[in-house]
Amino acid sequence: MTKPAPAHAYGPMPASDLDPVIRMTSLAFGGPADGVRDWLAKAGHAHMRIFRCDKDDPAPAGSLLRIPMGHFFGGRSIPCIGIAGVAVAPEARGAGVASRMMIELVRELHAEKVALSSLYPATVPLYQRAGYERTGHQFVYTIPIARLSIPRSKLKARSFTPDDLPAVRACYTDLARHHDGYLDRGPYVWDRVQNFRGTPYTGLVVEGPAGAIDGYVFFSQERPDNFNGRQSIKISDIAARTPEAARRALQLMAEYGSIAEEIIFSGGPAHHFITLIPEHRFQVRFKDYWMLRLTHVQEALAARGYPEISAELTLRITDEQIPENSGSYSLRVKDGRADLSRSSSTSGSGGGGKGLTLDARALAALYTGFHTARHLQQLGRLTGDDRSCSIAQALFSGGTPSLVDFY
Repeated sequence: MTKPAPAHAYGPMPASDLDPVIRMTSLAFGGPADGVRDWLAKAGHAHMRIFRCDKDDPAPAGSLLRIPMGHFFGGRSIPCIGIAGVAVAPEARGAGVASRMMIELVRELHAEKVALSSLYPATVPLYQRAGYERTGHQFVYTIPIARLSIPRSKLKARSFTPDDLPAVRACYTDLARHHDGYLDRGPYVWDRVQNFRGTPYTGLVVEGPAGAIDGYVFFSQERPDNFNGRQSIKISDIAARTPEAARRALQLMAEYGSIAEEIIFSGGPAHHFITLIPEHRFQVRFKDYWMLRLTHVQEALAARGYPEISAELTLRITDEQIPENSGSYSLRVKDGRADLSRSSSTSGSGGGGKGLTLDARALAALYTGFHTARHLQQLGRLTGDDRSCSIAQALFSGGTPSLVDFY
């Protein structure tokens, strides 16, 4: 008689598992145990999830952190759970623990009606097996300070204080909602803007003519290993409501030219502040892809913003990991908002079989605008008629999906 497979267990981390989770996370990422302990405490133990290969095992085999936040698409914030710290104990590796844990996670998020989940992958195939796909870029910009020839602004700048945080958040949101992919940050990410892995970042704010905060920058001063008296200015966040406030924020960094060689910051392949720099004598280095998954397809399609056009599109979705997502969706868009209906069938429907047929991973790339329907069709990731491909391109193509935050 075949012995039944052990019943695994996935769920919130009990207090008794904290030390084993700290151990496996430290060994997975090569960080000191005390630093991991502080990181988990700041992130919140309630957001940790653990996985046991057998529910009776004394210690978990894997763990991960859920980060509540959102992504902006089409000008609207879509609820999302970011994932970080995915770790497997050394003695449990090679047995598919991470894949099984991630599939349990995405099913948990679907049950909670969370629209999206996103992450930065240490390895791509693992997350593809859970239905995630590469959906955006992050680049690192290095600009010689001597190239920051910015016209002088008369706007007032001053030090950031904790009381400024609500106004700074509002300034960021005014910018971020017009950039597809940018985070609608939660407390975890906002904390990292000001203090990233033990490095505090100094904040400066720019006041507009009426005295409101129209721009800001958070930065640190770093000495390279071969320090020769010249520093690097590393920016964790920079944003502005107006071109003049943006120029003033860059000017604040340019004024470090007497002691610093360069400024460094992250962004997509077309960072908006770059257009304010008169010369393109700077370096852009690809850092990473970020990956996204529609954990609840109906919620994600309904919540996204769309162009101010009237259009209708049939999407036939297959989702191996979350079967409840599979089905045929009729997406009707008017005045930038979606009206959605669905059936459980993925066979031809809606105008004699017209529409698009694709899986959960291809849908993620289409949803963010990382790939158009025609690109996916050329890659063999999507089937559909020409008209439906054109409609999908109009509905989902915005700016290049980007992130400035690492989480």
